[in-house]
Amino acid sequence: MLKLKKFSQNKVLLNSKIMVGVGTAVLLVLGIILILQGFIDTKNYNDSIRQVIKERTGRDITIRGKVSITLLPMPMIYVPGIELRDAPSEKPAPALSIGLVSMKMSFASIFTDQPTITSVTIDQTVLE
Repeated sequence: MLKLKKFSQNKVLLNSKIMVGVGTAVLLVLGIILILQGFIDTKNYNDSIRQVIKERTGRDITIRGKVSITLLPMPMIYVPGIELRDAPSEKPAPALSIGLVSMKMSFASIFTDQPTITSVTIDQTVLE
C-alpha cells in the first residue's frame, strides 16, 4: 500500500511540473509576440495603402495618423485619419474623411508583402 501511495504522489508531482512547464512556455510565447509587435515596420503598410487606393480610385489620399498593428488577441491593422480628395479639386475639404479603419488579417500573412485582410470596419465617416 505504501508503494502505491508513493507512486500516485510522484505522478501528481510530475503532472504539476508538466503544467507549470506548459504554462511558462505559453507565457513566454505571448511575451515574444508582444515584443515582436513593436518591431513591425508600419511605414511600408502606410505607403502601400496609399498606393493601392491611388491606383484603384485615381484619387489622392492622406493618412493623418500613424498606422499601427496589434497581434493579440487577433492581428489587426489600424489606419487613423484617412482623407480622400478629388485629384484636381479646389475645395479645401476632403471628399471623404474617415476617423479610423480597422482591418482584421490572417496571422500568417502579417509578415508577407501582401497581407490577407479578412474584414474591414470603418468608423466616423464623413462624405462631402
